[in-house]
Amino acid sequence: MIPGFTGGMLISRASGPSAVSNFISGSSLGTTSTSYNFGSFATSSGGVLVVFHFADMASNFVISGCSIGGVAATIAQASSGAGVSYREVPSSGSYNVTVTFPSSASRCAIAVYLVTSYASRIPTDSSSIFRSSTVSASLSLYIDSGGVGMWGNRHGNTNATVWSNATENVDAISDSVVRYTSANYSATTATSRSATATWSGSVYNDIAGISFR
Repeated sequence: MIPGFTGGMLISRASGPSAVSNFISGSSLGTTSTSYNFGSFATSSGGVLVVFHFADMASNFVISGCSIGGVAATIAQASSGAGVSYREVPSSGSYNVTVTFPSSASRCAIAVYLVTSYASRIPTDSSSIFRSSTVSASLSLYIDSGGVGMWGNRHGNTNATVWSNATENVDAISDSVVRYTSANYSATTATSRSATATWSGSVYNDIAGISFR
């Protein structure tokens, strides 16, 4: 059951300042490996570092792990095509991100966010979907009042992405072969929000999402 859903009404259980989703950067590595070290990402404060991780493959399996600042992150969605992990960090600083796979994966990419002013470091919701051949990917997340939602998509061509119901933060090509992209949304009232990434050309794709309050 969706938190706060009672008989057709979404009821916020949150109070205090609204959470903020700060996009930091996207990065990709055009290699084939079981381990990808993306280097360090600087934060201006403490918060929850959120890492969307993508890899290019027509079939789907789960990642082995994600570390943030040398500490194992919590894997919210383990899909190798498009998944998401997070870790609360205590202060501003520079945090290394490494993603590992149980077998060789190609053209891994990430999109990194810092969530601040949150009520809880535990996600409100998360989900992911793999599709074999479509021209769009949609995913619904429950977002509490004053909360934030973030989505990441990887699709198997280089055609540009258009997002609806979310604000695009990065849309980039990995190794001249695939596209990775992410977007976010801030909720003023409790909502089940479906964000959609659309592109031209029917291809395999993945979408993942996570929300915080």
